[in-house]
Amino acid sequence: MTLTVEHLRSAFAFFSRRFGLGGEIDEAAAQAALSLLASLNATDDDAPAAVFYAFSRYPRTFPGAARAFTILLARTTAERSGRTIVAADAELGALVFEVAGGRASYDDVRRWFSSRTPG
Repeated sequence: MTLTVEHLRSAFAFFSRRFGLGGEIDEAAAQAALSLLASLNATDDDAPAAVFYAFSRYPRTFPGAARAFTILLARTTAERSGRTIVAADAELGALVFEVAGGRASYDDVRRWFSSRTPG
């Protein structure tokens, strides 16, 4: 499945209502993250890492839930290809902060995911 601004808007609206956040996506940030995601040219194996990296770089996309929703997107992307990310949310959350702070590159994230997403 290809992510679009419309898909993100709908999914985040549901997530927001479910957890009482009441927020909407930042569409400019969403478009920037989607552009970055497309530029990564990820293989199916790298898709969870690419999604995770792109949205970690643009945390404004999901106000009030950047870490949680980015993790959810990455886990969902992995599950759609029959895989599971073998890592606790706390580990993934720490990696979100590393990426957002510019301390982890896409290659770093790909290696991290590769070791925790058995095929």
